[in-house]
Amino acid sequence: MTLFSWAHQEQYQKLFACLPDPSGMRFVGGIVRNSLLGIPWDDVDFATLYHPEEITHFFKSHGYKVIPTGIDHGTVTVLCDGHSYEITTLRRDVETDGRHAVVAYTSRWEDDAQRRDFTMNALYVDHCGCLYDYVGGQKDIENRLIRFIGDPEQRIVEDYLRIVRFFRFWALYGHTPDGDSLAKCVALKHNLNQLSSERITKEMIKMLGASNPWLVMHCLYDHGFDLLLWGHSGQMNGISGLERVENMWGQSPLWVRFAFLTGMMPRRLTLSNDQKKHLNVLWSPLFSHQETMGLLKQSSQNWKDLWLATLSSVYQYGVHCTKERVWMAALTLMNSVGAGFAENTRATEDFVTGLNVCKDIMAALDGADFPEFSVSGRDVMAFGISGPDIGRVLNQTKAWWIRCEMRPSHEECLDYGKMLVDASASKEGGQGPFSQDE
Repeated sequence: MTLFSWAHQEQYQKLFACLPDPSGMRFVGGIVRNSLLGIPWDDVDFATLYHPEEITHFFKSHGYKVIPTGIDHGTVTVLCDGHSYEITTLRRDVETDGRHAVVAYTSRWEDDAQRRDFTMNALYVDHCGCLYDYVGGQKDIENRLIRFIGDPEQRIVEDYLRIVRFFRFWALYGHTPDGDSLAKCVALKHNLNQLSSERITKEMIKMLGASNPWLVMHCLYDHGFDLLLWGHSGQMNGISGLERVENMWGQSPLWVRFAFLTGMMPRRLTLSNDQKKHLNVLWSPLFSHQETMGLLKQSSQNWKDLWLATLSSVYQYGVHCTKERVWMAALTLMNSVGAGFAENTRATEDFVTGLNVCKDIMAALDGADFPEFSVSGRDVMAFGISGPDIGRVLNQTKAWWIRCEMRPSHEECLDYGKMLVDASASKEGGQGPFSQDE
C-alpha cells in the first residue's frame, strides 16, 4: 500500500470521472500534508486546470450540486454523497493589500504553488497517487520546519493573517520555525491591527487546540503579540503554570487554556454569547479562597466542603463545565503556592498535594450518580406564592438538598420548601414576599 493509496478510493475516483481528463485536477493542501505527517485530515481540497464555469458544468452534468462559494477567487464547492469538496482553479496573485487579493488564472501548477503560504501546504497528489512538490515541502515536513514559500515578507504582505497562521502551524505541525520567516512575522506584527477579529479568533482557537502549543505561546508573549491577539496583556506566568499542570495531569481543555491565558474577556476577538458565558463561569472560582487552600489538606471536613461546592457547580453548570472549573482551581492553586515553585521543595509538595485532591474530585465526578432534583415550580406554587418567590424557594430548597448530598426525598424537599415559605410569612406578619435572605 502506497502512502497516498487513499487517492484510489471510490469516493474520490467518482469526482475525477466527471472530468474530461482526470489529470487536470489534483488533491492539494491539508490531505497531502497530513498524510506525510501521519495524522488524520478533515477537509479534502482540490486544485484544477479547469475554470470554475467548466467545473460547474462537468459536475452538474453528472447530477452533483455545485455551490459558487468563492467564485471571485476561482473556488466552487461540489457536494457528492454527503461530502463537500472545494475545487479551486490554478491561480496567481495579481494584486494584494494584506487582506484581499486579485487573482488571475494560470495553467502552470508551479505558479499556483508559488502563491501559497507555507511549503508544506503546496504539495499536490494526482488521481494516480503521485506526489508533486515544486517548493521543497516534503523535506520541510520531514524536518517539521515551518517555512514560507519564497520571500517571507512578500508572502506576509499578501495577507497579514499569515503571521498568525505561521504560529498556528508551528504549534500544530512543527518542531522548528524557519528563522527568516519568524523574524519577518515579528517585524510585521503591527499589521495585525488591519485584520478582522473574526479571522484572528479562528486561528487562535485552532492554535490553543494544539496538543503542546507552549513553546509557541512563549514566543508570542516574548515578542509582545499578546496585546495584538487578545486586546490586552496576557498572563505570561499562565503559560508556565499550564505546562506544569499538564506535565502531571495531561492536556487541558481548550477553554481552560483560553480562560487562564487571557484572564479577562479578550477585546480583540469575536466570541459567541455562549463562549463568553462559558469563560465567565470559568473565571468564577469553583472554590472560595479558603476552600482552595483547603486543597492542601486532606481532612474529611475539607473534602466534604470541596465536594459540596463541586456538586453545586454540577447542578448549576453540568459535569463537563465543572471538570473545567476543577482545572481552573488547580491552576489557581498553582499560582497561590507556585512562587519559587522550582526552587521551593515545600511549595512543590503542597502543589502536588492540592493537584492530587483535584484529581480525586475529577475521579469522583466520573463515578458519581447525579439524581434529578424532583421539586418543580408547580410544586412550589401550591404553597401559595408566585412570581420571583417561586424561583427563590426552588433555589434555596435545591441548595439545601445538595448540602444534604442529594439524600432528601421528594416529600422531604417539599417539607423544607414549605418551611421556608411559612418562616417568611411569619417574619412578615403574613404579608410580605418570601425573603431572599431566608
